[in-house]
Amino acid sequence: MASQGSCTRCKDQVALCPSCGGSQVHLALLGVAGCRGDLWAASVARRYKGRLPPWPSYDESERVRAIALAKVADLEKDEAAQQMLARALAQAAVRRYEGFRVGRERID
Repeated sequence: MASQGSCTRCKDQVALCPSCGGSQVHLALLGVAGCRGDLWAASVARRYKGRLPPWPSYDESERVRAIALAKVADLEKDEAAQQMLARALAQAAVRRYEGFRVGRERID
């Protein structure tokens, strides 16, 4: 591993590189987190019959944060990276769930 600070788009391979934010390392993991968020939203939507209530905010709901963190815990050991992935997962869940709520997507 290169010494800290030599990044060049992220050869240091650190979770949250001070130069690039770890964007190269976490790009694939963000996709995985997004897919997991989509699946979570579909699972929740299937449990409701009829009108779907609003999805709780990641920042305001301890339960949403805990579930999102649990769903990404296996992807990264670094706590800051887990937080980033959990937030991405929750954002994907909200987008998908809102699609169900407004009828853009069908719940199978």
